Amino acid sequence: MELYKIANNYYKVLNDMGDIFDIECIQNTLDGIEEEFSSKALNVAAYVKRQEKQINAMAEYEKEVSKRRKTLQNKNENLKKYIQENMEKCNKNKIDGIEFSISIRKCPPSVIIDEQLISDDYISKIVKHFDKNKIKESLVSGIDVIGAKLEVKNSLTIK
Repeated sequence: MELYKIANNYYKVLNDMGDIFDIECIQNTLDGIEEEFSSKALNVAAYVKRQEKQINAMAEYEKEVSKRRKTLQNKNENLKKYIQENMEKCNKNKIDGIEFSISIRKCPPSVIIDEQLISDDYISKIVKHFDKNKIKESLVSGIDVIGAKLEVKNSLTIK
């Protein structure tokens, strides 16, 4: 039976207790449902733990693959620079081959910015940043911050 169905049965028995006067019967029913609920919840938690291990293993693998990809990208960029430098040294702008050709072309000019020196007239977007720590401090100390509130949530811990 699904966990939510077990929880619904437990809740139903608690609400319907007024109709039954045999306290021992009620207690036995609740104990049985609670045992089934606990067992099912532990099984679901075990599944979550296995999934977390798999997620962590995947994350580690992704890091390794990403690192290898970056290494290959850097190696390719260095090889391209190597070819370009040597073609320029030999005054070669194009080399034709059977499968592909290599050429050096002029790129459109790119803008190099020194953020310390450039005028504010050239800034087109300013990103808003809310200082959540300052807002929290104000709310905790009793200051009303319009547009903000404190929210307390529960979280499940599986150890």
